[in-house]
Amino acid sequence: SSIAPPLSRALRIELLCFALVAVLPLVPYLTLLLLDGVPRYGIYADLALMEHEIRHVWSGETLLGLGSRFRWHHPGPALFYVCAPFEALFRPSSTGMYVGTWVIAALSAIAPVVATRIHATRAHAIGVLLVYLAWFAAFGNLAVNPWVRTVVVLPFLSYVVLMAVFARGGTFALLPAAILGTVVTHTHV
Repeated sequence: SSIAPPLSRALRIELLCFALVAVLPLVPYLTLLLLDGVPRYGIYADLALMEHEIRHVWSGETLLGLGSRFRWHHPGPALFYVCAPFEALFRPSSTGMYVGTWVIAALSAIAPVVATRIHATRAHAIGVLLVYLAWFAAFGNLAVNPWVRTVVVLPFLSYVVLMAVFARGGTFALLPAAILGTVVTHTHV
């Protein structure tokens, strides 16, 4: 069916286990962030401009993506809006931008694995999970880097998987795909 069937208790527990394993490689980084943080003036260049835009979300001044030296802007501010609550939580340090990026990476890892398990078999979900774990093993440092050229990689991969689930009839995958797709298209061309 096109709508996800009611989930049994056993399947909900299995989905929770898949989600926990999917974000397991990101936990040490989050722990380090929460314990040590990022100093207020510990960032520069594009990251400093990103933090500036994130801090201005609450005033309504952030309407475009990050500016380019070639006099154009990235398409939109979705990344800034996602990171803004975390920036407010950790103000005045720069930690919030990195925690927001961590949340995007975690959602990007969890959503496709869970959607695949709901719509397909356990073996399919394990296959998707292994791809994500291999990606984290090879490029884990990119998963939580807020720079606009790297923050889009994992959400884009997840968007493709979620749209494949949607194309096969899993309409429940459309909302997380739309959220991740918006972050990707707003963040980098």
